Amino acid sequence: MQAILDTVSKSRCRYWMSSTIALDKVNSVFPKLIAKYKLDATYAERQNLMRYGKPAWFLIVNYNASEIGYLTFWLFCTGYRVTSISAKSQNEDIDLLNTRLKREENLMNVITQNPNELIKFKEYVLGQYVIYDDMLDDLSKEYLTPSRFGVPLVQSHFNAQNKLGSSLSIKSIDGSNESVALGSAVAKSDEEKYEAIKKNFGFLYLKESDKNKSYNYDQAVAELHKSYGVEVEPNTPYNDVMKLLFKHLNRTNNRYLHIFKRKSKKSVRFTWYFSQEYLDRLALELRRKMIDIPKNPDAFEQSFKRLFSRGNFHGVRHQIGMINAKVRSDLKRNYPNIYSRLSFPTKLHYVRFSPNPYNNFKGFHNDCIIASITLEKIKQREELKKINNRKLRKVIRSSSDELKEASVTTINMLIDKSVQNQYEEFDISPDEVMDFIQRYKIMDPFFISETF
Repeated sequence: MQAILDTVSKSRCRYWMSSTIALDKVNSVFPKLIAKYKLDATYAERQNLMRYGKPAWFLIVNYNASEIGYLTFWLFCTGYRVTSISAKSQNEDIDLLNTRLKREENLMNVITQNPNELIKFKEYVLGQYVIYDDMLDDLSKEYLTPSRFGVPLVQSHFNAQNKLGSSLSIKSIDGSNESVALGSAVAKSDEEKYEAIKKNFGFLYLKESDKNKSYNYDQAVAELHKSYGVEVEPNTPYNDVMKLLFKHLNRTNNRYLHIFKRKSKKSVRFTWYFSQEYLDRLALELRRKMIDIPKNPDAFEQSFKRLFSRGNFHGVRHQIGMINAKVRSDLKRNYPNIYSRLSFPTKLHYVRFSPNPYNNFKGFHNDCIIASITLEKIKQREELKKINNRKLRKVIRSSSDELKEASVTTINMLIDKSVQNQYEEFDISPDEVMDFIQRYKIMDPFFISETF
């Protein structure tokens, strides 16, 4: 997933296709792809092609350890593009060249609002978000979920806006008729009073302003009177004055936010989101688990734990944050006593991507075998862990009045802390590899050549 992000963002690939093949077909497929698209080109050779505005190709291969015998690959292409040293005739026919390339190679667009062209991986779908570079952190991002807006933007859109002061509005593709305005054009009346707004309220929006601006009692009262025409009753407590002030400041925030966003320098980034299909399944699962929570709180906790374990990318983390806030609010309102006893996950982890270097595909294939064997061992270990934890929970509850009514998740956490680092990396023996190949003939290294 990180490799796909890097390919569309750093290498600026704009066309793609994908397929799944059996591992015993790799020898007949991959050498042809390598020869046709020069996939063995060095980094310098690819950069040279892109400098001249010619297509460069990239191949990403993924093996799912639970889908033994098959792998998925993505073929990405930069397409033709206008550069300072590209041929004049190419620049004039750039759209025609890319249209022909897509048709001949059966490619789809990376930048698209066609739901059928979105890049998907399991329950994830590639999307974008907009960064407002000079705004405060909690206002600096605009999330363009793929189910609503597709993947609509390239950075050159923003570069053109900044030069021309033009507007850019993105319409939704989900039938809701919503839109997001990302242009730099500001209404003339707002432009004329922008500096005054920035001086008085810039700290609500901009990093460069005094975001930690504070008010003493007299300043807060004066600000309420000056900016909002609000008279504070004598002897009103300081906390009540500040609540009243920030109530009005928040209204101001909503009033002027669009102006500061339009004036801000913007950039677009790629990220992964949960697909709408997955979110619908998750919502149904959480509703069912919440209904059953008086009888089985552990099932709800485990669902939340699985959700948080998927928070590896920026877009997904944003979605998890929204789900977390809503579900916990509903739970606290409907089951306050149960809510206080539940154990919620608190950490989300970014993906750490360090590609393993391979001299040839056979080395990658050997790691695929190890990955599938390791997954089998993990599943076996987890089953044993469930059995052992079930026994330990009975012992703990019977020996501790304090933990007698504790949830399954809480006691499991205590058990895990007491046996930390008991699991080490698996050592896979040659005999285990041979046994695996006997069970899955399609994984036999005999099918894989060492020449590519």
